[in-house]
Amino acid sequence: MKTLVAGLSALVLFLTYAGAVGAEQLPAGGNAGGTNAQMKASDQALDLILADQIPKAEDVLLDAYKEGTASKSLIPEIPYFLAVMSVHHENNKDAIKFLTEARDLFASSQNANYKPGSFDKMLLDKRLGDCYYRLHDTKKALEQYEIALSACKNLPDAQLSLSEILEAMAACQIDLKQNADAEKSCVWLVETTKDRLKNGNLYDTTNYCWALLQAADFYRDMNQQDKMLAMRKQIRDLFTSLIRTRSVFQAQAKVSDYEALGRLLRHQYIGELTPDTAAEKCWAGSDFRMRTLPVVAWANLKDLPKAAIVCLHGLGLENRAFFSTANELNKRGYIVYALDVRGFGSWTQTKGLETLDYSRALTDIANVVQVIKKENPTLPIFILGESMGGAIALRAGGQLQDVVDGVIASVPSAERFQQRKMALTTAVHFMIDPKASFSIHDYVADRATSNDQVREKWANDPKAKLGMTPIELMKFAVFMRTTKEHAAEITKIPVLVAQGLKDRLVKPEGTFAIFDAVKSEDKTLLLIGTAEHLMFETMAPSSLLIDSVDSWLKLHLPTPVAQGH
Repeated sequence: MKTLVAGLSALVLFLTYAGAVGAEQLPAGGNAGGTNAQMKASDQALDLILADQIPKAEDVLLDAYKEGTASKSLIPEIPYFLAVMSVHHENNKDAIKFLTEARDLFASSQNANYKPGSFDKMLLDKRLGDCYYRLHDTKKALEQYEIALSACKNLPDAQLSLSEILEAMAACQIDLKQNADAEKSCVWLVETTKDRLKNGNLYDTTNYCWALLQAADFYRDMNQQDKMLAMRKQIRDLFTSLIRTRSVFQAQAKVSDYEALGRLLRHQYIGELTPDTAAEKCWAGSDFRMRTLPVVAWANLKDLPKAAIVCLHGLGLENRAFFSTANELNKRGYIVYALDVRGFGSWTQTKGLETLDYSRALTDIANVVQVIKKENPTLPIFILGESMGGAIALRAGGQLQDVVDGVIASVPSAERFQQRKMALTTAVHFMIDPKASFSIHDYVADRATSNDQVREKWANDPKAKLGMTPIELMKFAVFMRTTKEHAAEITKIPVLVAQGLKDRLVKPEGTFAIFDAVKSEDKTLLLIGTAEHLMFETMAPSSLLIDSVDSWLKLHLPTPVAQGH
């Protein structure tokens, strides 16, 4: 929902660049007076959206729709616009109805822009596919994507749309077990996104990264190790280069903030789709996905780092939640990496990779550790996680204790306050639709922190995920319940477990039990009486927490610390 709102309301830059919709863009056919009035209604709706008055915009469009239907002079612009508003409300069934109606009206009006094989008709078919995909009907989605592909591959300036269609087709084909076709789509997608690297912009680079990731996951599932490793090597090399470049920009204070970068990339994306009408512009804004890398790094390039810290976020959060903690640790001489866990953050923006998957998340951690080791073989590496991330960190520590130097697990307990209430809510939603997400904001965010500023930032974070499906929540519950037994697998490396005594989300007793289960003799329990659930993923981590972690890390660094460049 947040991404769609941003897509609908952040078109000001593009509209300034492209100019307003004019009467000369009216489609052919229909009653001229009625058509003109409906186009004016469409323009008025866009103005209202840009003024953040979405309900009023919907009223204007619905009135135009009723009048056009009654007078039999309805133009396709109105149902096309109502379709994107339905997507905004996550009502994909209505969106399909309106898109189908718009498609039929375009065909009967003989609008040249929407004839079979045209760019605009291709986009409409792709958007129908997207709606079916969001309804988990991958068979019908694939049918629409194939129609869109047949046009797109013959259009000279449609490479961006081609990459989106191929990504979606691969996701559908994998779901439908059409593995030979899925491999063709993955390979074609990698080739298409690689070809766009010549444009030299960030959006195309991240698209290429995600194409490689999708292909690597496919080859892993098909047990084609050689092809998977080849893809992973390309991913590692690309990530290493991008992270190094970002660190240089950070040191020079040239890193754009996320919101400013999003506006720039959205402007570029919408401009490439060249929308004409108000409905097309809103669709272009809605189609835009803010794609970032699933791993981010913060470094102080003035000094060699003492150690690398790999951070894992909690339920509903994303890698940038560690921004403030990373800055504090940078000051103390550490380089900090943070991952998006599978199913959260940047992963939600790629079809086929948006599913919660702890097994793949653990593989991602191992891959990042491998990248760090390759860059600097002597640099100590610690894994730090909070809440869900703390549980993942403990499991990763058990699996990687021959290559990492320690684990910091903050509030990793599965024992939660009001757990039965949440279980009942999940069960009710499961019976309604196990694949339909529902908001967990009130349960998670409100209990994780009493800081209004942190809660507001979390709620408005376009990368945060506070809507979960019953299936995802059941996976989460099962994973968290096994934390204690996996903590017992840690026998060789030091472990620091942290717990705030004002935590209103998880019960401290659960964390204490996990601490007791760790078999490593070198283990430390840090209790902070004034701390709530979120200690590391907050805008102002306490100096007591950071200093305690720094002291613990120093005790477990090799002496002397000798790293290369």
